[in-house]
Amino acid sequence: MPPTRSAVALLLAAVLCLGGGRASSDFDYPAAFNFGDSNSDTGGRIAAGFEPMPPPYGSTFFGGPSGRFSDGRLILDFLMDAMDMPFLNSYLDSVGAPNFRAGVNFAQAGCSITPATATSVSPFSFGLQIKQFFAFKEKVTRLLSKGFESPTEACCGYGGPPLNYDGRVPCGQTKSVNGNLVTAKGCSDSTEYVNWDGIHYTEAANFHVTSQILTGKYSDPPFSEKMPFLLKPRF
Repeated sequence: MPPTRSAVALLLAAVLCLGGGRASSDFDYPAAFNFGDSNSDTGGRIAAGFEPMPPPYGSTFFGGPSGRFSDGRLILDFLMDAMDMPFLNSYLDSVGAPNFRAGVNFAQAGCSITPATATSVSPFSFGLQIKQFFAFKEKVTRLLSKGFESPTEACCGYGGPPLNYDGRVPCGQTKSVNGNLVTAKGCSDSTEYVNWDGIHYTEAANFHVTSQILTGKYSDPPFSEKMPFLLKPRF
């Protein structure tokens, strides 16, 4: 199967799996996950720092390089747009405020189906992309199990789900957006949120990270037996 068709097939397979394998004309799926190579990479290789992307890449639609190996949108982008879903951010993209609530793109330019070797263009083979997917899924599941009902949504922000974040309206401020005055307000219960203002953690998230550090199990060598105390939440 040609690489472009395989990338599209992988996206569609991921969407159908999330939707329980049931086709739907309204594309009412919670998220989409894509695996592939440069034909569907939306910034993975650039985020990994393997190479720069100079103009005129991205000039047709994005006005400049967007991490895509094209002058504009990819087949993946058009599919997401047709499903009325936002473009997928690269799994490795941590610049700005990537939207991972609607899905993630694990595609990497130069990847192959077979495991990567020392001479491979990219170490992110298809098998590694699958591992990244399960790691992402486990991370979200773990956050939910800790009581964080909104692991990606900002507690103090503007815009509503899935991110409740708009860089034009910082937390606690009132700004004019499209001719209307809007305010980024705080949520009623920050203990259910990981993200405070779209960029930083909530106190509850900071407590959870601290408590995990103090278990000692993330140190090498572990020092959990030497820890004289345990943190107690004060919420």
